Amino acid sequence: MKHDNVNHPRHYEPLFFMREPECIDFTELMSFNRGNAFKYVWRSGLKGDADKEIEDLKKAAWYLNRGIGQVDNYTEHNVIIRNLWDFVKVPEDDTSARYFKWLILDAIVRFNFAGAIAKIKNRIDCIKRNKQE
Repeated sequence: MKHDNVNHPRHYEPLFFMREPECIDFTELMSFNRGNAFKYVWRSGLKGDADKEIEDLKKAAWYLNRGIGQVDNYTEHNVIIRNLWDFVKVPEDDTSARYFKWLILDAIVRFNFAGAIAKIKNRIDCIKRNKQE
């Protein structure tokens, strides 16, 4: 698959398996805040810089905080989202950055915004600790 920064940027390519769906397949079925949070978590860490990863995670938490308590008008899409998510394989190494990203995305898919925010805070703390070492 050819990558270009407009039509198919590398930081939106599939994370957990070698075929579709891509990030946009989820986000276009979600409300604005939920979709943006999902997008920022999906691409976090893919730009090769710890500070950018922290920034993306903070942006995701910001959108999740705005989305808490809002009515999601995309109810009919939630079944599709959950069905798509079922194709996403859980990373086998449960200590990897990829696994923690999966946990955050899973919480967003399941409307557990508070849980996703807590996981984001934990991930940011972990990144900061690793930078200090």
